[in-house]
Amino acid sequence: GCGGCKRGVQSGPASSPPQEEAAPGGESAEEDEAAPADETIKDVFWSQVAGQFYPMSKESVEELVAEYLAGAKLSPELEKRDIVGFISPHAGYVYSGPVAAWGYRQIQDRPLSTVIILGFNHGGSPSVSSVLPYDGYKTPLGTVPVDKDLRGELLEKGKGVLKADKSPFSGEHSLE
Repeated sequence: GCGGCKRGVQSGPASSPPQEEAAPGGESAEEDEAAPADETIKDVFWSQVAGQFYPMSKESVEELVAEYLAGAKLSPELEKRDIVGFISPHAGYVYSGPVAAWGYRQIQDRPLSTVIILGFNHGGSPSVSSVLPYDGYKTPLGTVPVDKDLRGELLEKGKGVLKADKSPFSGEHSLE
């Protein structure tokens, strides 16, 4: 298990804020201080388990991540090697934070051009893989823009294998 998958995960439209963060009128209860307003980010996927598997507040997430990264050591074997990918657990921070931090520590000070996050569907495997069809991904740290050009290229080259579909992401937290 993922250290919490059996708990009540938010269900409902992924483009809606989690209930505890929603304010009257559907606006976010807190201003998004981590990222400046970006008019190109119109359709946003909201994190599904913020406040459940990890804190909802930006400050608490930053403190925990800093603590886990400080405890993770650089691997001498990887220092001079290119890292093109790694596998990271997706369980709640208390379960897998230190393990996840080890991988992220290896790339912490390296220049990154593109990050692709692959997740799985706890509800079962669809017949094709889905690409997140949102312009941004809302987290407690801010809204991360999705590379729409790369998504379009993946969809074009992956016809029959990849599709843009929101339904597999609703209530799904493996990307978090």
